[in-house]
Amino acid sequence: MKKLLNRNNIFVLLIAAMLSALIIFAVGCDKKEVYYEGSDFTSANESATLPDESLPTDQSVSSEPQEVFAPLVITSPTKNDISVSESTYAVAGTSDPRIPLTVNDTTITRLENGAFSFDAELSPGNNTLNFKYGEETVSYIIRYNFTIIKAYAPYEKQSYEAGSSFVVVALARVNCSSVTATFNGKTINLTRQAYKEGEEFANYTGSFTLPTGNENNVNLGSVKFTGTCQGASRSYSSPAITCL
Repeated sequence: MKKLLNRNNIFVLLIAAMLSALIIFAVGCDKKEVYYEGSDFTSANESATLPDESLPTDQSVSSEPQEVFAPLVITSPTKNDISVSESTYAVAGTSDPRIPLTVNDTTITRLENGAFSFDAELSPGNNTLNFKYGEETVSYIIRYNFTIIKAYAPYEKQSYEAGSSFVVVALARVNCSSVTATFNGKTINLTRQAYKEGEEFANYTGSFTLPTGNENNVNLGSVKFTGTCQGASRSYSSPAITCL
């Protein structure tokens, strides 16, 4: 009887030991361990946080280099305010062809390298060229002095023998309605000479014959040149002419 009891006790103890081992094993399986690079093991009873991929890391982020655009350079005119005597003016410059370029809201045709040139048609008075280059705006003023007579001769004091003739010349616009020279109370229409195509000025020539019978040198005054063009008139006077 005692042996039977001893055997039963041993059997019960074995069963209890096995149950304890199973319980410990089950509890140990419930504990989850989390591991990630650069960290220690963390049990389920402690707070474990995985890295957030949306957050920036210590690694440097490379960025694309910014584009560099060439500036607008106007080579003609060389100043922002100039005066000219011709009805056209050659404008030139360089730019970046990737950036839009307009002058007075008109798109400018450019070469592949961004260079451009064009003839600006001018009106008498002030002409403004407004360049718009991307967000940049720059203005140039070209003052067109509407010259009708550009030069004339005689342009110095002259003395001529009584009864002799001398030639007068006026370099005036080819489209003048009239070019005249007045001297010693007489007016002579000047004749336009041949000129090359595209030229704006031509020579207008005529001649005067001095009076005779004077016993002394006589100051006959100046030669007055008058030109009329596009409704405007300009007059210029030479130095005095002396009749010997």
